[in-house]
Amino acid sequence: MKKNINAFFYIIIFILCFLKIAVIAAKSDYPSPVGYVSDFANVISADDNRQMSNMIQELKGKTKVEVAVVTLTTIGNETIETYAVKLFEKWKIGEKGKDTGIMILLAIKERKIKIEVGYGLEGVIPDGLAGQIIDKVMIPSLKTGDFSSGLKNGTMEVVRIISNEYKVIIQGNANTNTEDERF
Repeated sequence: MKKNINAFFYIIIFILCFLKIAVIAAKSDYPSPVGYVSDFANVISADDNRQMSNMIQELKGKTKVEVAVVTLTTIGNETIETYAVKLFEKWKIGEKGKDTGIMILLAIKERKIKIEVGYGLEGVIPDGLAGQIIDKVMIPSLKTGDFSSGLKNGTMEVVRIISNEYKVIIQGNANTNTEDERF
């Protein structure tokens, strides 16, 4: 009887250790941000990166709305929707308590794109409008392999819509020579 209890105890310990390792491995699948534009897939030109970062930084300074642009080589076995929500929550995009953040996520291998909108901006950019931005503004460039232009065009449209809502003018002249104030 005592041998069975000891064996059971060791099996439980083994299972708990395995689960802990699995949780740690799952958490590491989500990168940390490197700025307003986190181009992990290396598909955005330096000029487009700078332009997007300037617009996003200026928008944040004038409205407190935070936009993140993210490219990944792959999102693995997750759907783009699930990955976007998890990354959005991990990075805590947007003003705390107001949930005023937006993430544009592109997964190259899966050929998927998602605009994840925080609850505080759903009235400004509802799912239908986010889909229109993807379909009409981004997809034409993305289909030709011009990921950089597609992301820049989509980011510019998101910034335009938000700046109109907040009644501010965004010129894209923010100084991004220093590290971004992110998350």
